[in-house]
Amino acid sequence: MSVWLEHRQTLLIAPPVIAAAVLFWFWRGVFKKGSLNQSPTRQTGLTVIDFAVGMALMLVGPALIMLALKAMGFNPQAGPTLHNRARLLLVNQLATYTLPFAYLLWRVMFKPEGLRELGLLPRRPYREALWWSGAVVSVLPACLALGSLTVVASTLITGREPDPVAHEVLDMMQQAKAGHDVTSLALLVCTAIFFVPIFEEMMYRGLVQSCLLGALGDSQRLWVIVIGASLFTLVHVGGGVGVESLPTIFLLALGLGTLYERTGTLWPGIALHAAFNALNTYMALQLMGK
Repeated sequence: MSVWLEHRQTLLIAPPVIAAAVLFWFWRGVFKKGSLNQSPTRQTGLTVIDFAVGMALMLVGPALIMLALKAMGFNPQAGPTLHNRARLLLVNQLATYTLPFAYLLWRVMFKPEGLRELGLLPRRPYREALWWSGAVVSVLPACLALGSLTVVASTLITGREPDPVAHEVLDMMQQAKAGHDVTSLALLVCTAIFFVPIFEEMMYRGLVQSCLLGALGDSQRLWVIVIGASLFTLVHVGGGVGVESLPTIFLLALGLGTLYERTGTLWPGIALHAAFNALNTYMALQLMGK
């Protein structure tokens, strides 16, 4: 009973917020049968083979970078200061996604309108801005509400409240703020808000969804979005993210995938992803102050 009383505000506010978001999506026609068939065509020419190559490069990149750093005399385990951890985080992001990013560009840039078909160039900027603004006022509140409900559910099931900052990077930001380490904090914030959204959207929407679309066909765009969102969520398992955060990540990924399919460009999703990370960064730093 005490858990219900302690979280009564969440239980009163979160369900109506999610319901309002769902009603908004109905109004926008997101759930309308055949609505995804109105999406722009994306003839990228990417196949399942490209998906396999991209995944392999994503796994190989960090290993190659670590070998190169060790060959230059750098020991990643030496001096695990916060500043070194922040730098390694950025290096790991670059190492993970640079090779798949380069491969993806190589596969599409020499084709007629290849960059536009992938979504790196805008198609209808005004329409894309409207879709992004709609996602901001619906997907982000729904993600926050769902995250709050999963915290309550986790507390009821396990008997203890999970860490409110259930992410390694956000925890490092709090440490940097507490230690007045402005350089590390700036590096972490830049990584979370700038690099991560660009790299992850290029990988999981640009590469993964395009390969799935090529394999399944335009009529199966819903499955393309769901499978892509599932993979995106699974990648975050054990990656410094709390289990209770996974439903929120899946919901966010569904929104990002839908944005990509409905607009045919990556930029609304990148902007939404950046807004989500910026909001979580702000909340984590504000939570520390309290």
